[in-house]
Amino acid sequence: YKTNDYGATWQKIVNGIDPTTFARSIREDPDRRGLLYAGTETGVYVSFDDGGVWQELQLDLPEVPITDLRVRQKDLVVATQGRSLWILDDLTPLHQISEAVASAGYHLYRPRNAYRSIARGYYAEGGQGENPPAGLQVHYVLNAPVEDDTPMAMEILDASGRVVFAERSPDDSPDCEASPRQRLLSRTHGANRWSWNMQVGRFACIPEITATSPGLSAYPAAPGGYQVRLTVGEFSQTQSFEIMIDPRLEGIAADPVAEYAELDRLSASLYESATDMAQGVMDLRRVKEQLDFVLGIAASSAVTEGGEALNQTVDEWIAKILQKELKTFQNAYQHEARLLMKYKDLLGRMGGANIPLTEGVKEVTADYLKVWSDIEAELQVIKNEDVPAFNEILRAAGLPEIYLPRPVT
Repeated sequence: YKTNDYGATWQKIVNGIDPTTFARSIREDPDRRGLLYAGTETGVYVSFDDGGVWQELQLDLPEVPITDLRVRQKDLVVATQGRSLWILDDLTPLHQISEAVASAGYHLYRPRNAYRSIARGYYAEGGQGENPPAGLQVHYVLNAPVEDDTPMAMEILDASGRVVFAERSPDDSPDCEASPRQRLLSRTHGANRWSWNMQVGRFACIPEITATSPGLSAYPAAPGGYQVRLTVGEFSQTQSFEIMIDPRLEGIAADPVAEYAELDRLSASLYESATDMAQGVMDLRRVKEQLDFVLGIAASSAVTEGGEALNQTVDEWIAKILQKELKTFQNAYQHEARLLMKYKDLLGRMGGANIPLTEGVKEVTADYLKVWSDIEAELQVIKNEDVPAFNEILRAAGLPEIYLPRPVT
């Protein structure tokens, strides 16, 4: 029963509930007026109209007496009689569902705000419980069919409007066979869920990296305001959300916002440099492929000597960036890591640590950036001087020139 006049009159609200069962608990959702949850002798029901009509909310919950319900941090916590505790994660779609959503061709729900993680609980021996999915959970509805060739995309934009992560379908861009991207964007009719691991950037697919450290995500996104954008053909919808600072950090860091901003700035600098050096490696390896061809057909001693010298210069530069002996995970313990793997390791440690930043992290970051600045200057010499000089020799010998894959800046 319910009352709207402080108990003067009562109205029976059982429409839709199995008449052979009875209610044990009822709760109102604090985030949507009129959204009710009822725990009965056989399961859970939900009402969107203050008890006018009830619908089953059973999903994978066993048929069991529901002794109590609690809405906590936009999750529904269910206590059962003899079948443990259950949690329905992320009630935000129920907060936003409406007739307009049901009649729309496509709809993107506003995601629940996420926390920048500092720790995750786990059960040492496995256990029967299941944690909710990690990262940001994005719910969307496809009420209209989506053909296989219809362009779809889910994009994450930061406060400046810059796309920091995206998944597109169809996607013809090359993927890393050794560490492929997750494909989570579904075209299934009805309700769908897409996840973002809240990581920004992705390391290049280079064998020395994937053989020893296959996770290619670069660094965690900083707390702040973001947007998620769903595109289906000509349809586009954007919703806002926040990555929030874990409240457990209060009192530990004097200014968590400033600390995270500094961490993000340093991480972005390292990632930008790591991207440049990885591109340098890939560019010079393409140069080596062409050198191998030229040296295989060269009859001139000038071409042979010049090509071998350039080949050695390229090998020496790549050796400063990558350890060629990194072929399996065990090799990481046997051979010293070179600059690119040091960058990746430092970014991983920074992303997995808590604020405040230590002076050591700041000093090591500055040292690594200085080392790359010097090595990058050597790369420009190879591209702007050494390769053009060898091309002069090739032209004189009537042989094809070495092509640099990227414009030199």
